[in-house]
Amino acid sequence: GNVEINDGDLIIGTAGHGIDFSATADGTGSPDELLDDYEEGQFNPGIEGTTSAGTFVSSSIEGHYTKIGNMVNLNIYIDQTSTSGTGEIRVVGLPFACKGGSPGPQIAGSCMLSNVDFDNDFVHIVPHIWSNSSKISFYGTKDNATWAAVTLSGNTGTGPSYILTITYPTA
Repeated sequence: GNVEINDGDLIIGTAGHGIDFSATADGTGSPDELLDDYEEGQFNPGIEGTTSAGTFVSSSIEGHYTKIGNMVNLNIYIDQTSTSGTGEIRVVGLPFACKGGSPGPQIAGSCMLSNVDFDNDFVHIVPHIWSNSSKISFYGTKDNATWAAVTLSGNTGTGPSYILTITYPTA
């Protein structure tokens, strides 16, 4: 029969249990049909360079996440007053690391950037998270070229801003 809760919450009191969907049709290669986690919250992301982490002064930072099962969705906003980092650009401080494995998940998100001083003139830039990583990298492409890591030119002093979203699996 059905379970109805008129007032209050349904609490799963033991780890490893949840809502079991095994009675439904399986997709190819889907051995786990237990929804055993839901969480939403805030975190404090940051920006760094790989050659020189640099000094990043922010006027506004927001990181929000929703985790359903093993999937994490991040929404990040960083508005900086200045930056002095160099090298490949990274967003750090994620609440969960990306799932590992070989070859590992290939994850790309979407972003909007303002006043970020890059070393190259990319046509398209996307956030990317590597397997086993808790840092987001940015990669760009040009017309008829392979993707390349986005690198910072150094001190912009003009107030770069980052808005991005990415969804990835975690262990």
